[in-house]
Amino acid sequence: MSQPETLVDVIAVLWKWRYKILGVTFIAIIGAIVISLFLANYYKATTSFYAASEDLGKPIPIGEIDRNIRYYGTDTDVDRLLTIANSSDIKTNLIKEFDLYTHYEIDPDSKNAEHKINLKLAKLYNITKTKFDAIELSVEDTNPELAARIANSARDKINDWAQKTVKNSQLKLLESFESKITKNENLLQVLGDSLTQLKKKYSVYDLENQTQVLLEQLSLAKSKGQSRRAQALEAEIQNYNNGFSAVSSISAEHEAFSTQLGIDKEKYRQLKSSYDSPFNALIIMEPASIPLVKSRPKRSIYVLGSALFAFLLSALASLVIDASKNVNWKEALK
Repeated sequence: MSQPETLVDVIAVLWKWRYKILGVTFIAIIGAIVISLFLANYYKATTSFYAASEDLGKPIPIGEIDRNIRYYGTDTDVDRLLTIANSSDIKTNLIKEFDLYTHYEIDPDSKNAEHKINLKLAKLYNITKTKFDAIELSVEDTNPELAARIANSARDKINDWAQKTVKNSQLKLLESFESKITKNENLLQVLGDSLTQLKKKYSVYDLENQTQVLLEQLSLAKSKGQSRRAQALEAEIQNYNNGFSAVSSISAEHEAFSTQLGIDKEKYRQLKSSYDSPFNALIIMEPASIPLVKSRPKRSIYVLGSALFAFLLSALASLVIDASKNVNWKEALK
C-alpha cells in the first residue's frame, strides 16, 4: 500500500492492522489489571480546623471590663500554623511516636534512612489551606485506623507547638515585668528611706495641714505672751519651710512610683494567670475519623489509561511500519 495521504488512507491502514492493535491493547488491559491488583489500598484520614486568635491567650487590660475578642485568627495566624505543620519537628515526632521506620519497612540504620522516610511521609502527609481559610490536614496509609491516629496526633502537636510559641513570648514578658518590678521596689525603698529621713530632719509630717496648725499655735502663743513658745514655733516653722519643697517633691515621686508599681504588679498577676492557663491555638472543626473507603489506587483509571496508551501507541506504530514498506532505504540513506 502507498503512503497514506488522506484520512481514508489512515483508516484503511488501521483497519488492516486492527487485530494486532486490538491484541496489543488487550494485552495492556490484562497487564494493567494484574499489576493494579497487586497495588496496596490507601485510606485518607482528614481533620480540619481554624487558627485561633492570639487574643485568647492574652490577659484583659486593667480597667477594661469588656473588650472585643477575636476568636478566629488572621492570615498571619494561619500562616504560622501552616509553617509549624510543615516543620521537620512535627514530622520527626510523628515518626518516633508511631515507629514509622518499622511501619514503612525502612532500616533506620541504613545510609539514607532519614531521607527515605521523609520522602515517604511527604507523599502521605499533606496540609492545605481551604478557600474558607480553614486548614485541612490529611494522612494516607494502608491502615485506615493508623491514618486517623496520625492525622489527629499531628493536629494536636501543631496545637501544642503553637501554644509553646505564645507561651515563650509570655514568659519573656513575665521576666521583663519581674525585672521592672524588682527595680521599682528597690527605688521605692530608697525613696521611702529618704522621705523618712527628710521628714524627721525638718519635722514635716503633714504637707496639707501642718502649716496651718503651726501658724495657729504661733498666733495663740503670741496672744498669750508666751515669747519662748513663740520663738520655738517660729524656728519650727522656719525649719518646716526649709524642708517643705524637698519633702513635697520626694513624696510626690514616691507616690507616683508606688502607683506605677501597683499597676505593674496587677499586670504581672494577670499575665501570670494567663501564662498558667492553657488555651487552644486552633479551633477544631472536624477530627479525623477512620476512613471506610480507599482513596487510591483508582484501578479503573489505571486500566483505561493503559488501554488508551497501548491503542494509540500501537496505532502509531502500525502507520509508521506500513509507510516504511514503500521507502527505498538505500536511496534515502544516500
